[in-house]
Amino acid sequence: MMKNKILIEATMLFAEKGTLFSMNELAQSIGLKAPSLYNYYKSKEELLFDIVASELDHYYEYFNSIVEHSNVPPDRQIKKIFYSIIDYYSDPIKARFWRRFGLLDEKYIDRVRNTLAENDKVIIEKLRLIFEDCVQLKIVQEHINLESTLFQYHMVIQGVISNRVYYDKDNPFYNKVIDLAWEGFWTRLNGHERTK
Repeated sequence: MMKNKILIEATMLFAEKGTLFSMNELAQSIGLKAPSLYNYYKSKEELLFDIVASELDHYYEYFNSIVEHSNVPPDRQIKKIFYSIIDYYSDPIKARFWRRFGLLDEKYIDRVRNTLAENDKVIIEKLRLIFEDCVQLKIVQEHINLESTLFQYHMVIQGVISNRVYYDKDNPFYNKVIDLAWEGFWTRLNGHERTK
């Protein structure tokens, strides 16, 4: 219970300050004395690793829940995943968290690199199956290069969410950019103007 409370507060501090937050600051924010934190974490480095690992777990659980609980045609599922991932990052804390993650020292990223790679393989394979269904059902052009399409899908999403930090969820300009990014990607695949 307390370890979870520490993790939640540390995640918010990390999103706000990156690695510049102090263990004393964290302890004060949850009503503990700094030495008590070391009953739960041996070092700030261990805590930072746990923050990143926890957030990765949350993201992959979220992604899997979208894919596994979707009873819609594959073209709608691809669109749903696209918008759901972007919506996931509409939480300002999550958006800032991932921005800070990209600025971490290599030593932190090295510790989660294998987890990232393994989870990304699973995500790509799940997306591949959905895109293959679209090809088989002739929803998208048969001659698409699936590897290239998966990479482009991922990069369009990354491009959109990398700017999420600068806009509120309900910003009309940003929401239009999201829609245009989706329509541009999808039109290239199937030659139709949009999925409804």
